[in-house]
Amino acid sequence: MQKSTSDFQGVNWDDLRCFLALARARTASAAAKRLDVDHTIIARRIRELEASLGTVRFEKSRSGGLPV
Repeated sequence: MQKSTSDFQGVNWDDLRCFLALARARTASAAAKRLDVDHTIIARRIRELEASLGTVRFEKSRSGGLPV
C-alpha cells in the first residue's frame, strides 16, 4: 500500500532537517551547532515549518530551550 504524500505538500525538507536537529539537541543553539548554521536560521525554519503545517510543534521557553 502506498502512502499519500499530500500532508507534506509545501513542506520544505530543510525545515524538517532543522526540526529533527532541534528535537534531538533540545535548544536552537545546539541544533545550529550540529548543522553548522546560525541559531536564527533554526528559529526561522521552525516558524516556517509550523506555518506550513498549520500547527505549533514546540513550546518556546527562554530558560529551558524548546521542549517538544
